[in-house]
Amino acid sequence: MNMLVTGGTGFLGKRLAMALLERGHRVRILGRNMAPVQALLAQGARPVVADLRDRDAVIAACAGVDVVFHVGALSAPWGRRADFFETNVGGTESVLAGCRAHGVKRMIYVSSPSVVFDGRDQRLLTEDAPYPRRFASIYSLTKKIGEDRVRAAQELETVILRPKAIFGPGDSSLLPRLIAAARQGRLPQIGDGRNLVDLTYVDNVVHALLLACEAQAAATGQLPPDGRGNRLGRPQGQGHRTRLPDRALGVASSTHIGVINDSGCAVVRVDIWAVTAAMTASQAGFVID
Repeated sequence: MNMLVTGGTGFLGKRLAMALLERGHRVRILGRNMAPVQALLAQGARPVVADLRDRDAVIAACAGVDVVFHVGALSAPWGRRADFFETNVGGTESVLAGCRAHGVKRMIYVSSPSVVFDGRDQRLLTEDAPYPRRFASIYSLTKKIGEDRVRAAQELETVILRPKAIFGPGDSSLLPRLIAAARQGRLPQIGDGRNLVDLTYVDNVVHALLLACEAQAAATGQLPPDGRGNRLGRPQGQGHRTRLPDRALGVASSTHIGVINDSGCAVVRVDIWAVTAAMTASQAGFVID
């Protein structure tokens, strides 16, 4: 099949594109800088040099595509509010418009569990968890609005995944920053020391994305009422939970929820790491024949 991976030059997108190529699919990689994916291009991936804010380019990239994996997003710990909206909301709208215009069969949207973070401990959270009244960051808000846009696209087959704190080969943000801070002695404890945070191995996320693409009923959103049914697929490897320190994201502990600071930038507060954030994928493992 013909696949389009937005954000295909990033950490997760590259691993997904590689897996798709290995399965014999024809892959297009949409991103702004193709330097990190030269090996994938040598294996046959096609480059689409474009910014998610370029609506016409994004729509055109969907031509002749069977499945779009919308992985691309602005997920920086701070930045201009307008940039988050233009990229995460406007970019998602452009992807959906491209799917409609070119008859794309399925669109898979990579969201974030931060869209349901409400500042309190969250244990075994399911897909039914409500959105909070206030969001932890502009990023979380814009990803939630992106989910709204995807759910409203009733004429398309859509799947939303919310992987948490992705790590693994190619990670240049989460664990490398933790290790660097630890070596410099800058890892004070946050919370009471018992708070747990889910981590997700990158290849587990790729495996889930492949299953969301291939499982016939994955886009229906229907689950057996008694919890029995066919497994969507057995995850590769195991889930991970860990205790994370204060400066895990390199953001000062004095930042606040969804505020605009003096420089006009939206910032993220670090106490999203100070409470337990543990999700369950038990429902997602089942689909109907």
